[in-house]
Amino acid sequence: MIDSGRALILVMTWNAGCSASSDLSPLPSPPQGFAHAYAAPSCAPWDGYAVSIVLRGDPLDPADSLIEGGDQPQLRVAIYPRDATRLGPRTYRWPRQPEEASGARCEGGRCEPARTGWIRIRSIAADSGLRGEIELQLSGGATFRGGFTAVWRSRKNFCI
Repeated sequence: MIDSGRALILVMTWNAGCSASSDLSPLPSPPQGFAHAYAAPSCAPWDGYAVSIVLRGDPLDPADSLIEGGDQPQLRVAIYPRDATRLGPRTYRWPRQPEEASGARCEGGRCEPARTGWIRIRSIAADSGLRGEIELQLSGGATFRGGFTAVWRSRKNFCI
């Protein structure tokens, strides 16, 4: 069981605050149509710890922790840090690092995996938000690129 309580948030904030590589420079605009970003704990394909980051066109209710919900278009990225206490500024790329990250464009319950892409976590803010950039290239040629400031949503996950 993974508890997404305050301890993880404090460790993430502490790590980001102590990191010399935190980048607080201005972010590029979000990908067009995906102005709202959220992050939450998740499970990796092998049931280890993961962080899900979802960029959406519509905002979530403040109490909603199901960041992947709804039928509207979403850009979804999952990152699989090997050590849950070491999530911090870093770039994850796929397919070069397939066991570290993945991404997709989803709509209406169907997802098209990104053929290639990357996510760069620039910083983790004191309020538990993640700042960074994303690029997803789909098989059909569509590319989504831009910055995000993801609001952290706590939730409990049961990874087996």
